[in-house]
Amino acid sequence: MTKPFPAPSVPAEGRGGAFEAAALAWAAFVFACFFFSPSHPLWAYFSSLAGIFDPGPLLSAADPKPAVWAQSIFILLASLAMAGGTWALGRRLRRWFRLEPGDSWVRFAFDFGFGLLGLDLFWRGTGLVRLWYPPVWIGLGLALSALLLLDWAGPHRPLFPKPDFRWAAAEPGLFLLLGLGLVYFLFSALQNLAPETFYDSMVYHLAVPSYWLLHHGLADFPTNFFSNYPAGAELYFLNGLVGQGTEAAKMLHLACFGACALLAAGWAREMAGERAGRLTLGLLLTFPLAVVNTWSTQVEGFLSLATVLFAYALARFLRKDPQREAWALAAGLFAGLALCVKYTALPAVGSALVWWAVQKKDAFQRENRKAWLGLALGALLLPLPWVLKNLCFTGNPVFPYFLTHFPGRHLSPAGYGQLLREQQAPLGGWRDWLALPWTLTLGQVNDNHFCGPVALALAPLLLLFRLRHPVLKFLAGWFLLQLAFGLAVTHLPRFLLPAFVILFLLLGCLLGGGDRPVLGKAAVHAAWLAALLCFPYLADMSRQYDSCAGLWSGRQTREDYLDDPARRSPYGAMARWISGHLPKDKGLLVVGDARGLYYDRPFLTNSVFDEQVLAGLARRERDAEGIGRRLRELGVDELAVNGIDGVQVANQYTDYDPYDLSEEEWKRLDDFIQRDTSLLYQSGAQGVYRIGPARPAAAKGEIQDLVLLFSKPAAHFIRDLQSRPGRQAEQDLDRTAALYPFSRFWKDQKTQFERQEGTPSRN
Repeated sequence: MTKPFPAPSVPAEGRGGAFEAAALAWAAFVFACFFFSPSHPLWAYFSSLAGIFDPGPLLSAADPKPAVWAQSIFILLASLAMAGGTWALGRRLRRWFRLEPGDSWVRFAFDFGFGLLGLDLFWRGTGLVRLWYPPVWIGLGLALSALLLLDWAGPHRPLFPKPDFRWAAAEPGLFLLLGLGLVYFLFSALQNLAPETFYDSMVYHLAVPSYWLLHHGLADFPTNFFSNYPAGAELYFLNGLVGQGTEAAKMLHLACFGACALLAAGWAREMAGERAGRLTLGLLLTFPLAVVNTWSTQVEGFLSLATVLFAYALARFLRKDPQREAWALAAGLFAGLALCVKYTALPAVGSALVWWAVQKKDAFQRENRKAWLGLALGALLLPLPWVLKNLCFTGNPVFPYFLTHFPGRHLSPAGYGQLLREQQAPLGGWRDWLALPWTLTLGQVNDNHFCGPVALALAPLLLLFRLRHPVLKFLAGWFLLQLAFGLAVTHLPRFLLPAFVILFLLLGCLLGGGDRPVLGKAAVHAAWLAALLCFPYLADMSRQYDSCAGLWSGRQTREDYLDDPARRSPYGAMARWISGHLPKDKGLLVVGDARGLYYDRPFLTNSVFDEQVLAGLARRERDAEGIGRRLRELGVDELAVNGIDGVQVANQYTDYDPYDLSEEEWKRLDDFIQRDTSLLYQSGAQGVYRIGPARPAAAKGEIQDLVLLFSKPAAHFIRDLQSRPGRQAEQDLDRTAALYPFSRFWKDQKTQFERQEGTPSRN
C-alpha cells in the first residue's frame, strides 16, 4: 500500500476558517468571469485546438520531410549543448565563489545564472574591442563543450537524481498540474523550432545583435534607438544566433525561464517543504503570460531569473549566512545583470532594497559595511559599460530618456511622445487604479496581457495567513512594492513577470506548506483546471501568430514558414533575393520597415520612433543629388523598400506620422528615386533600388516609387479600398493626388478609379 504524503513544514499560520468559503467563492467568481467573458468565451477557442496541427500553406513543391526533421533535431541538440555549456561554466564560477545553496533545484539555477554572468562578460569584453569573428565564438563553443563533457564523465554525484513518484498516488491533482506543466514546456519547445517572427525581436532583440555581428562588435547603430537599451539578455541569445540561428536563440530563452521556475520552486521547497516546491513549479510552468513570452526572444523570462537570483542571494546575505560577503557580492552581480536586461528591472531591484531597509534596520550595521560595498560594486560592474557606451555614442547615458537634460542625440518630439504613450498606462481617476488588477488579469488574450485567472483568483488567499517567516515577510512586501512601482511605469503585464514569479512563490509556500490543507487542495485543483482550460487560448495564439505544424510534420521548410502570408508582411523572399544577387559588402537601408533581421549584409533600419532616414534627408537636403550623396556617406548602396509594412505603420498611428512631409519635400524624395536610383527587384509592394550616379529623368521611364505609399492619405486610400465604401477611398485618393501632383502613378490610380465610378480597384 502506498504511504501517505508526508506532512510539510508550516511556514505560516492561518487566521481562521471564517474567510475560507468567501475566498473560494471569489476564486470561482474570477474563473467564471474569465472563461465566460463576452470578449473571449472559452467555447470560441476550442476550434483552435485543431489548428495546432494545421500545416498551413505548403509552398514547396518537393517533399522536404527528412531535411526539415534533420534541422529540427540539430536545433534541439545545439540548444541543449549551449544551455548545458552555460550550466557547466556557471558551476565552476559558483564553486569559485564558495556558494552552496541548500536545495538542488536552487543550486542548478545558480549554476545556470553564474554561466549567464560569465558569458555576458565574455561577449561584452570581446564586443567592446571588436573581436566578434568566427574563430572567437568557435573557440568559446569548444571550451563550453569540453566543460560539459567533463561534468558528464566526471566521478561525481548524478546531475539529476532518480525521481520518486510515490507521492503521486496521494496527490493526483498535484501530479496532474506538474504533468500539464511539462506539456506546456514541451509545447513551447516545439513552438521554438520555427524561425523568429516576433516583431520586436526582428526590430530589436535579434536585429541589433545581428547588426553588431556584421560590425564585429558593439558598434553605434545610429538609426535605431533600441540599440541603446541595455542588452544583457540579447548577448546571451547571441550564443544561439551564432551557433545555429534564431531558433536556438528562442530555445535559450525557454531554458532561462525553466531555470527560473526551478529556482522559485526550490526556494519554496527550502522554506515550506516538498509539496510547496511542486505547487510553485506547477503554477509557474503553466502561467500563460510566461509561456507565451518564451515563444520568442523577448527578455522577461531572462529578467525573472536574474531578479529572483538577486533576491535569493540578498536573503542569504541578510540572514547572516557564514558566507554572507560572498552572497552579497553575488546579489550585486545578479542585480547588475537584471539592470542590464531592461530598465523595468529598476523597480524590482529598488523595491527589494527599500523593503529590506524597512524590515531589517540592523542590516546596515558597521559589521556589514564591507558586504554592502561588495554588493554595490557588483551591481555597478555590469551596467556601467552600457552607460558609458550610450554616453559615447549618443551623449546621453540613459538614451532615449531624459532628453531635455542632455545635449546629445534626440528622438523627434513626436516620436518620443508616441514612445511614452505606448509604455505608460492609460489611466484616469482613482477608479481606474482600483480596477487595474482586474483589467490587467482579465484583459485581452494576446502576448502582452494573457495572464489567465489563477493569479487574481488565488492572490486574496495570501491574506488568510500570518507571516512569521522572515523571508516570507520580505517576499510579501517586495511583491506589493514592485507591483506598485511597476504599474507606475508601465501597464503591460508581461513587463511585470518577475512580480508574478514572486506571487506564485508565495502562493506555493503558503498554500502548499501552510496549516490550511483545504485551501491547499483547492489551489491545486484550481491550478490544474485553469491550465487545462487555458490551453485552447494558447492554441489560438499559436494558430494566429506562430503556427508551426508544418515544421513539426516536416511538410513545410523554414523558408516557406517565413513566406507564409500569416506572417506580418513577410519579406523573406526579398531578403533571399538580395542575398543571392547583390555583393555582401553593399550596405542596405531598409525603408518602410523597422525589421532588420535576416539581411546578411550591413544594414540600417529605423524604428517607428526614430526619424526616418529618407524623410530626414528630404527635409534637410536641397535636392535629389544631396539625398543620394548623404546616403552614400552613410554607407548605403541599395534601398530595400517594404511598402506593405510602411502602409501599416502609417495607418496604425492616428496622431503620429513618421513621414510628415510637405508637397515640396515629397517631390524632392521622388526626384531622388527617379533620378538617382535604378529598380533591381520588385514583387508587389516590395522593391530593391540601387543608388547610382545622377541621370536625367528623360533617360528612362518613371520608376514606381514605393516610398510614396507612406504618406497618411496614400496609406488610408490603400486601407479603404479593402474595408470601407468607395466614397471614403475616393476622398483619400483626392488628398493623395493633391499631395503628389508630380506622380504619374497616382494620376493613373485616380483615372482608373473614376472610370469605375467609385468602385474600389483591386489592383
